[in-house]
Amino acid sequence: MKPQKWKRAAVMTDRWRLVNGEELYDLHATPNQWENVAAAHPERVNQLRSAYERWWNEVSSRDDRGKEIPVGAAAAPDVHLTAYDWITRTGLQKDMPWGQIHIVKGPLQNGYWPLHVEREGHYRIALRRWPVESGLAINDTSDAVPPEKSWHPVKAAVLKTTRARLTIQDSDESLAVGAADQEVVFDLRLKRGSTRLHTWFSDDDGRSRGAYYVQVHYRGSEGDKR
Repeated sequence: MKPQKWKRAAVMTDRWRLVNGEELYDLHATPNQWENVAAAHPERVNQLRSAYERWWNEVSSRDDRGKEIPVGAAAAPDVHLTAYDWITRTGLQKDMPWGQIHIVKGPLQNGYWPLHVEREGHYRIALRRWPVESGLAINDTSDAVPPEKSWHPVKAAVLKTTRARLTIQDSDESLAVGAADQEVVFDLRLKRGSTRLHTWFSDDDGRSRGAYYVQVHYRGSEGDKR
């Protein structure tokens, strides 16, 4: 879905937040952002709008292809992917788990990540249902996960995942998922260039969903696998 200028946009400094190009909030005076002070600070509105215009002109001048996430760069050998950045068939937000409350529900949704492999070499790709900080297994039950703290509490869906699969470049691989596994790790050699990463967690009843969290780690070139 092509981005629309100023749609759900915010420009921020350590003090000011300009929303949709019109609403200005002083985060020091009103951290809750209840008071729009745009009329009182037109110079600040113009400053932040100008910053946004410069940014928009830069990014909109590029081609219309989906923006690729770089992996394997020397400056960032570890890249953490989330389902929020999936490209889905419809391109609609409702068809992806865009918030933690959806991750907890475990929806049967999927998409792919457009990637650019910066360096040819060996990669470790780890598929997870929960973020690494949680310490939770892929198939942890609802009793192991506290209800989401929100206005609409939910309990985690019970998964019975038995297989993990990924496709990337020329690779199409699958591995078994153990009852206590927090992640399923694939070791692959990738070529430099544009590609797509697609993942699946499947159960014995034929249901599947994408891995909501994935870590891509560059392990080194030939002869330097570690």
